[in-house]
Amino acid sequence: MIPAIISNEQAGKLLETLTDWSYRVTLISTTGGFLHRGNATLLIGARLERVNSIVNQIRQVYGMTAMNDSAATIFVLAIAQHERM
Repeated sequence: MIPAIISNEQAGKLLETLTDWSYRVTLISTTGGFLHRGNATLLIGARLERVNSIVNQIRQVYGMTAMNDSAATIFVLAIAQHERM
């Protein structure tokens, strides 16, 4: 699972990009950080071998390189068990 904290302004574009690539994504509106600006948190479900592809998709949406200022905060979490109900 990849939780990604991004700006509200970019959430729609990134959500559309990831779902177009058949990734499973849940959007949650969140608030926090300096000045308590509005953010969005995307919960992205993916197999381990697709993690790098997802991170690259996020970089492309934001036009980022590894050296740019951060526009997203991304965590990669290993999940031992996953069930859909």
